[in-house]
Amino acid sequence: MSLAQSLTLASQLHQMSLHLLDQLEWSTRARADLQAVQRNAQRLERSLSRAIQEQIIPEYDQWVHELRNPLNVVIGYTEIWLEAEQGLSDDQQRELRALHHDAMQLAELIATHLDS
Repeated sequence: MSLAQSLTLASQLHQMSLHLLDQLEWSTRARADLQAVQRNAQRLERSLSRAIQEQIIPEYDQWVHELRNPLNVVIGYTEIWLEAEQGLSDDQQRELRALHHDAMQLAELIATHLDS
């Protein structure tokens, strides 16, 4: 290999090493930028979580309460009427039992899926 070829090869190796150093520096900056994005995403997630807890959850709890309150009235009155059994025909008792059963199922669904 001639001196000129060696010089050309050395120059090419130098250029490649500079390119690799640039790539490594870019990779390090990219990693730092990605970590900064991750930190910001975590902060945003915490902020959104607090906002949801402060605003949406109280409304959600109110909605569940608005469902449960009249449902408990229906359950309570059907139980009173079924226990009394006075003056109720068989059809009326059957309808009350069906109403009570359906109301209890709905209450169970609310407890299972909507309670926080």
